[in-house]
Amino acid sequence: MNKLILGIAVILFVAGILMTTTSIATLSEEEIIEIKHFSTKKLDKCDTFYYRYNAKIITAPYLKRWRSVASLYHLNQTEIDRIVNTFKQLARNETQSLVGIEGGNIYSSSSIYFKIFDLETEEHIDAEIYVDGNKYTTHKVVVSPGEHTIQIKKDGYYDTGVRTIKIGSHLTYVAVTMIPLPPEPPQPQPPEFEIPEPIAKNPIGVLLMLSAIPVGIYGWKHD
Repeated sequence: MNKLILGIAVILFVAGILMTTTSIATLSEEEIIEIKHFSTKKLDKCDTFYYRYNAKIITAPYLKRWRSVASLYHLNQTEIDRIVNTFKQLARNETQSLVGIEGGNIYSSSSIYFKIFDLETEEHIDAEIYVDGNKYTTHKVVVSPGEHTIQIKKDGYYDTGVRTIKIGSHLTYVAVTMIPLPPEPPQPQPPEFEIPEPIAKNPIGVLLMLSAIPVGIYGWKHD
C-alpha cells in the first residue's frame, strides 16, 4: 500500500514537472505590445493598451487598470514596468491624448464619467472637459441618450481632439490618458554686461565709459 502511494506521488511529481516545462516551452510566439485604435458601438476612435503573449491577452483603457489586470495574470513587477514603459513610449509618438472606454452602470442615469490621468505619473489630474462644445468643471456630466462629442484639454498636454460617444440610459466611463507636450528648448540668454570694479566704484568713470559707447557704435567721421 505504501509502495502504491509512493508510486502515485512520484507520477504526480513528474507530471507536474512536465506540465511546467511544457507551459514554459510553449511561450514562443512573438510578444505584442501596442496601443489599439478602433471604433466601438459607444465611442469613435477608442484607444486601449493591448498586450499579447501566446494566448495571454491583457488589455485596459488606462495604465493603472492595466497594471491591476496584469497582476492577476501573475506578471512580476519588473515585467509590468517594462511593458508599461513600452506603452508610454508608444503614447509619446501620438499627436493626441488617448481616450478609452471602460463600461457602464445600467442603474445610473444617462451620463458620462471622465477619468483623466497623466501618462507619466499615472495619477488623476484635473483638465478642461468639453461635451457638445460646452465646458464643464465636474468629471460627471449628465446628458440625454444619443450621440455627443467630447474633448479634453489641459495646458502642457496634447488634447484629445473631438470624439463622438454614444450614450444610452446608463453611466458611461471614459478614461483619458493625457500625454505631456515635449519640454520647450531653453531660450538663449543675452550676455551680461559687467562694469569693471575700479570703474564701478567711480561714478565719473561710469559716465565716461557709457558716453563712449555711441562712439564705439557709430564712430567719428573724419574729413
